[in-house]
Amino acid sequence: MIIFPVVSVVFVLLYKNNMIMTKKQAGQLKKTQMRIIFRSKHFTLRRNLLKPSAKNIWKTAGKITGLCLLFLGYLIWAAWCFGAICYAPLPGVIRYVCAGVLVILILSAPLMRPRLYFTAGACLVMLVISGLWCLILPSNDRSWAPESARLPEIRWHEDGKSFTVRNIRDFRYRTTRDFDVAYLDRTYSLDDMTGLEYAVVYWEQLLDDEVAHSMLSFRFRNGESLVFSCEARRPIDGQYGAIHDLYKQSGLIYIIGTERDLFGVRTNYREPREQVYLYATNATGEQRTAIFRDLAKRVNALHTEPQFYNTLTSNCITSLIPSIRAGVDIPLFRPAYVLSGFSDHLAYKLGFLTLRYDEETFEELRKRSCINPRVADWNGDPDSYSSLIRKDNISK
Repeated sequence: MIIFPVVSVVFVLLYKNNMIMTKKQAGQLKKTQMRIIFRSKHFTLRRNLLKPSAKNIWKTAGKITGLCLLFLGYLIWAAWCFGAICYAPLPGVIRYVCAGVLVILILSAPLMRPRLYFTAGACLVMLVISGLWCLILPSNDRSWAPESARLPEIRWHEDGKSFTVRNIRDFRYRTTRDFDVAYLDRTYSLDDMTGLEYAVVYWEQLLDDEVAHSMLSFRFRNGESLVFSCEARRPIDGQYGAIHDLYKQSGLIYIIGTERDLFGVRTNYREPREQVYLYATNATGEQRTAIFRDLAKRVNALHTEPQFYNTLTSNCITSLIPSIRAGVDIPLFRPAYVLSGFSDHLAYKLGFLTLRYDEETFEELRKRSCINPRVADWNGDPDSYSSLIRKDNISK
């Protein structure tokens, strides 16, 4: 859809600069049979085009392609600046006026004479907007929504293996808007860690299968689990949204919670219900320890070095990948890191997931890893949720 306007504008610019001649104009020139020719202020370009060669044709095509790409980059930058103004911390009227002025400037600059100066002026304005946007810094001193109000903390003991986790989220829900706020403090040891599971959550949206939420669940010998979920830390008057979170609207938080909270709110309380898939992994004890230590470091760092959540660069899966790579040799980048709905299939292909038998297909694994049917009739008993979601599954 964007190719037509880009080519059209480039054609207008070339015509205005007398670099494109019509058939009638070309017919006035002698010794040429070209319907449309390119002309420049430099005689050498006209002479070479009148006697075309493969080298000159490719050179001209390269110039036109370069102009198209340059203009496309100009449009993308302008669109980003427009969003930055719309989400800027300014009064509503001022934001809309500034956004309107920017649109007029961006669209008119390439068509005004002298084009170079007007276009350079528009780029300078966008550069100023980008610079001001970079000055917006993250902070923990805001009024946060209840579900992300407290940052968790992991304190290591002197032996280097045992640790205390503070602010483990354990909300008790009646609905997604009616719940009891509860946080726990628990002490565990790396020696008691028995497993690592990977959770993928899907919900109804435009990209149902392509985009998902990812979490890690660490299992311990006493039957308890610690779930790590990297999420947008929404201000109390803020909102969620893919475009919204491109513009420094939400903080970044690693929520550490119980399975009955972080899984349960998705399988039993949100409307419509979200589909949660829980996969056991092949991570060894050494790998689990390395992943946990790296996560703990990142969780604690947010207390002194807050970050923004970003839909593309700092989201639920891209924030987990560095910690996973600290313990498991996985590729530096794969498309599934962006289209997180395919991350479980990638984990399957990399041999990271536990199979019931060697020839088990991904479709079979995925079908039996969905935990929603197992807790469809859950009565809210906090002690039974974790056992129910593993009934007849790979963790049994």
